[in-house]
Amino acid sequence: MIRALYLLASTASVAMAAGCVPGTNYEDGWRVHAVRVHHPFRYLSWLRTSLAPAFRAAADLEGKPFNNAAVSAVQQALEDGSRTSSLALRGLLVSAVGATECTADKNLDLVFTVVDLRLGSEAFYVLESREAEQDKPEETTGQVPPKQRFRLMPSAGYNAADKLFAGGALDVRQLGLHMEGFGSGRRRRLVATLQGSRDPERGRIGHAEGQLTFSNNSQPAADRHLGQGSLSAVGALTLRPTKNDWVYRFAGSLEGGFVQSNFAAAELDPFTVSGSSYGSIKAMAGISKATVHQGLAATYGLELGATGRHIGVDWVRHFATVTHDLWWPVANHRLLEFQTRVAIGAIQVPGTIPLGKRFFGGNSVPVFLPLPQWDVPTSPLIRGIPSYRLSRFQNGAGATSFQSINLTGAVTAWGKPLVPLEASQNPEIRTKLNGQLTSAQRVVKASVGSKDPAFLALVQRMKDLVGPFTQLSDRVAMLPESEDVTACADLVDDTADPLSRLHRSDASALTVWDSAGKLLTAEGGFKNYLAAVDASCVSKLKDSTVEEIGERLRKLAEPHRRTYEAIAKIAEMEAEAEIKPAKRIINTLMDDLNLVAVSPVAIFDAARIGGTSHYSTGGGVRFSLVSTVSFTIGWAWNLSRKPGDGPGAIFFSTEFKDLFH
Repeated sequence: MIRALYLLASTASVAMAAGCVPGTNYEDGWRVHAVRVHHPFRYLSWLRTSLAPAFRAAADLEGKPFNNAAVSAVQQALEDGSRTSSLALRGLLVSAVGATECTADKNLDLVFTVVDLRLGSEAFYVLESREAEQDKPEETTGQVPPKQRFRLMPSAGYNAADKLFAGGALDVRQLGLHMEGFGSGRRRRLVATLQGSRDPERGRIGHAEGQLTFSNNSQPAADRHLGQGSLSAVGALTLRPTKNDWVYRFAGSLEGGFVQSNFAAAELDPFTVSGSSYGSIKAMAGISKATVHQGLAATYGLELGATGRHIGVDWVRHFATVTHDLWWPVANHRLLEFQTRVAIGAIQVPGTIPLGKRFFGGNSVPVFLPLPQWDVPTSPLIRGIPSYRLSRFQNGAGATSFQSINLTGAVTAWGKPLVPLEASQNPEIRTKLNGQLTSAQRVVKASVGSKDPAFLALVQRMKDLVGPFTQLSDRVAMLPESEDVTACADLVDDTADPLSRLHRSDASALTVWDSAGKLLTAEGGFKNYLAAVDASCVSKLKDSTVEEIGERLRKLAEPHRRTYEAIAKIAEMEAEAEIKPAKRIINTLMDDLNLVAVSPVAIFDAARIGGTSHYSTGGGVRFSLVSTVSFTIGWAWNLSRKPGDGPGAIFFSTEFKDLFH
């Protein structure tokens, strides 16, 4: 996670835009004609309440003579109103004010822009992260209401298997409790999860999470039903990115429960039971990487299961999936998006297997583990066939292998940018954001380096510099006055300050890091005081005692310098990895996200399951209103109709955002 707070209040400089001349003194007879305020998350009701005083102050500027003090007060009020998120996260906060539409009769418009990002625990970027950025940018950037305890998100939809269905999800943040459920006349799903996570500050592990999940569901399988109830303990680890930005992920679970169905015994193969209790162990490993315009993820999952209450391995399930996403800007805030997903599955049955653990197919598939940003399908997705409709095969109900490929394309046909163009294209905002990112990276580097055990040991070893340096200071004080001696004495006094702070008991970790850097190296903006003392004192004064002391200081300082620079190099790499999410989020927020958007969607699916091949294609439209709701509606044709199959399937889903916002 980002370890250092790097909020920065802006100065009250006024940027120039259309018709406005740089260097103009607007207090010389200019009048404010109109004021506009841009905040990317002002659609959140709680944030609008927090910013209301600033909005009123901004509106009060209209029709009045331009006044720098009043403009600065509004800018400060906007920044203060933005610092209300309940999450104690680190972040970036910049604001800018621009003058535009300057007229000959000395009227102008003022445009205030605030960008507030609060970055949480994600010190890495996996392919699924982008979906969260697009769907819920307020969560990605840490915009959480003050003292929010609950989050309620209703949902509704329609598909050919479930017909009309409705439900929702409830989060109780303080307890780490997540509950969700939905139902229809044909299907039911209930899930309750207790979860927790940790983001270690050091080491290879970037994120760790665990959860205890209870689930109970029932779904149609053609003219039959399948049901399952389970209790599982899940753990997952995500490692920090490699030098090439690959992210490795691992997860596993212990699960127990029951599976039941109303299939007759004659419909099953000899090694399959209609219903039974079971226990299983699951393991999953994956790798992911995302760049500016594309991402790739690959995962393998393994499940070892036992039917009934005995200990052993009755069935083994294998899963593998590869997903590639491509997104490309075709115009301002218009994206062309294309996703390809390939999935395969296989089952080995040395004993017996419950029917619900075999493979079925349709336009809704279960996932291997209940991890929201890491979904691995356990059946083939064919969107032109109702959920679990593919249930009967040559060897009985349920299949033991499948292969599938799913293609999805979309393009933004119309959208209203979340950050208006006059703000997103404001060079002052971009400059300030980039400046804060650079400053933040330096602070994070210092935070990482100062906690490194190797650095703490180095600080103790650097005590050997104190004696020789004190002798040098005393010797210089005894020399006859001259211009060189005075310059040397001043430099010695300057060097004494970081050397003393290096071992002060009340010095902060960051102060100790900076002090060591100032003494040993010129990298990162430091002065390298010891090298300066050697150049200005030892080389110029031509005093044998000073030269002898200087030689001792050089021999002592050189290994310390090498150690410090090695530690700093590692800290720089970690800091760069931690700031990368901020850079990505800023670019997405400013250049891609729309407050309202309409996108045509096209799909194609191909799958082979139980010895038969199936194909579907179709299209629809996706509408998203980032503040309230998103829904998708469309139709997928079944291109390989078998006896009893329909011509295709309609799909419609609606997701409401948090009602407590």
